This record gives sequence, structure tokens and C-alpha cells, in this order.
Amino acid sequence: MIDHIIMCQLVTVTPALIGDHRAPAALLAQLLSILSPGRDHLLTYHTLQGPQRGHSDPEEGVSANVHLSFPSPDDAVTSGDTSPPDDLREFQDLFKRVAQSQEVQLSEAQVKQHKLLKNLHPQQRCRIALPSDEAIMDMAHEIWQTPTSIPPTSKRADKYFVPSKDMGFLFNHPQPNSLIVDAARHKNKTSQFRSSLPDKGTRKLDLFGCKMYSSSTLMLRIANYAALLSNHNFDNYAKLPELMQHLPEAKRPLLKAIVQEGYTAWRTLLQIALDVTDTAARAMATGIAMRRASWLMASGAPKELQNKVEDLPFDRKRLFAASTDDVLHSGKDSRTTLRTLGMYTPLFKRRHYYTFQRRYDYTFQKQQQCVPDQPRFRQHPQRKHQ
Repeated sequence: MIDHIIMCQLVTVTPALIGDHRAPAALLAQLLSILSPGRDHLLTYHTLQGPQRGHSDPEEGVSANVHLSFPSPDDAVTSGDTSPPDDLREFQDLFKRVAQSQEVQLSEAQVKQHKLLKNLHPQQRCRIALPSDEAIMDMAHEIWQTPTSIPPTSKRADKYFVPSKDMGFLFNHPQPNSLIVDAARHKNKTSQFRSSLPDKGTRKLDLFGCKMYSSSTLMLRIANYAALLSNHNFDNYAKLPELMQHLPEAKRPLLKAIVQEGYTAWRTLLQIALDVTDTAARAMATGIAMRRASWLMASGAPKELQNKVEDLPFDRKRLFAASTDDVLHSGKDSRTTLRTLGMYTPLFKRRHYYTFQRRYDYTFQKQQQCVPDQPRFRQHPQRKHQ
């Protein structure tokens, strides 16, 4: 009801405002967007201007094409804002223009609507779908011919480097550590200097985890380069408005449109780099979990212990977290767990000493080895006298 009253007052004042060249129609459009966001306003500027058309308007070329409309009172009360968020709408509008400029057939995937959820605010009505280019799919199809023996990274990608200080985990695989590794070596009777698993099945799982880890760390480095390139291009586009004063009046709107399109494109590219970073970090976590699972299986750890140890944080230094051994010792059944792992060493049990207990020393041991009936001194036979 309050919105309806404000709209009526705004309609009353509108002809005078639009008749004055100091109050452009863009201001009216902004006010209406605040009162009823997400709507297409279709009230024409020509109708509102009335007989005062003769006034010169510096923004006439732009504002004459602006269409405005007021929603009815019922719509203002009952219907909600069904427009998608600004970032998603900007993303979709940008790629619609990209598809048009690149002559790509764009399709839309309709979002399923449920009658029960009709009063909620849906994030989007439809999703645009860009077809996959043949160059991208041909490269992927070539790699898929040998999915197991293919290297995890390409030699062409050996150009995305970062400083090795505190970033060694992006180039080297984390080494296995903790009592889990010692238990696996003890159970399979392998050398403590051997870093590979003895069992063929667990060793293969560990190898797949290493491959996924290598691919995901490369994706992180590529995303870092893409984000920096996006900011660099954004700063270059920010220098273009300085050339505005050197252009004729007819060319300035074109340069302004190019700059705004560049801002939108490079902001979107920065967001894409963040999405790639998120995906790479999740793939990297999967590779770490696979390697941890292989060592836990080789050690014979209980199932509940495996789930707990696999989900410990990754500190970018070692395969297992520094708190893994504390988890093994702090459990309620820590002795049973260590016995299962073959790493339990019982405490030293002191022997009780009795007062009349004979000392079990070296002298007593030698005496026990003698025959009891043997005389202490050997008797020599007597000589026979002739």
C-alpha cells in the first residue's frame, strides 16, 4: 500500500521533472528500480514528457529509448522479485553477447519449477548453455585413448611456475609419515627406508592419488596466472578513458561501451579463475584422501580409524597430519588399536623378589650344570703294594 502511494505521487511529479532537462529520465528509472526491483518498465518517455517536448535535452539520444512502466497495486503486493542475482545475470548477459559475436548457437536449459515452491524467490528462470567447441573435445578425446598410461600433466604446461619458497607442495608429492606408515611396513616386513607400498592393490591406489595430485596442483598454478592476467587487463582498460578527451563527440560513446564491456569481461574471467581454483583444490583433496586410504589399508587399521584419519587437515608438508599419532594414542581403545597395527609395546613388568629366593647369577647357573652325584674331589686309585 505504501509503495502504491509513493508511485502515485511520483506519477504526479514526473511530467515536470522530465520536462526539465536537468532531471533526466535515467533518474526516474533508478527510482522505479528501487521501488520495484527486477521489473521491465515500459512507460515511454514521450508520453510523460507531454507538450514540453521542445526543450533541448543533452541526453535525448539515450533517454528517448528508455521505456518505463508502473506495476499495478496488486502486482506490487502479491508478486515477488523473480529476477536472478546481479552477478549471475551479468554473467549470462555477457556470454549471450559472446555467443553472438562468435556466431555460436546458444541454447537455454529451463529450470524445473515446482508448484509448492511458487512463492519462493528462484535464483534464475533459465540457464544458458554454450556448445563445446570441437578443438576442446578433440584434445580431450586424444587423451582419453589411454586413460591409465597417460601422464598426469603435459610438457606444454611446464611454464606456469611459482617461487618454491613455502610452495614446494605444488611441485613435490608429500612424503608419507606417522605410525600408520610404520605399521604398514612392520606388517608387510619391508624396509623402513622404502617409501612405496608392498601390496599391488594399495600401490595402484596410491599411484592414482599421485596422478590426481599432480594434475590439481598444475590447475592451481594455471588459475594463479589467469587471475593475475585478468587484473592486468582490467588495469589497462582503466587507462582508456583518458583518451576520451582526444576523441570527437561521436566516437566517445563507442569508446565508453568498449571500456565497460572490457570491465565486465575481465571481472568474469577473474571469477572463472576462482572457480577453477575451487575445483582444483577439491581434486587435490581427493588425491590426498586416496593416498591416505592406501596406507591405512596396508596398515590394517580399523574402519572407524580410517574415516577419522583420512579427514584430518593437510598441512602441505607431509601426507598425514601432524596430529595423526595423537589421534591414535588418545582414543578410548588406543591399546587395542596399536595392537591391531602391530605397534603396541607393553610396559616392563618387574619381577617380585622374595627373601629366601636363590640368586640366579652366573655362579649358580654353573653349579646347576654339574651332576649332583659327582664328588667334589676325584679320588685317585690306591697303588697296589707288591
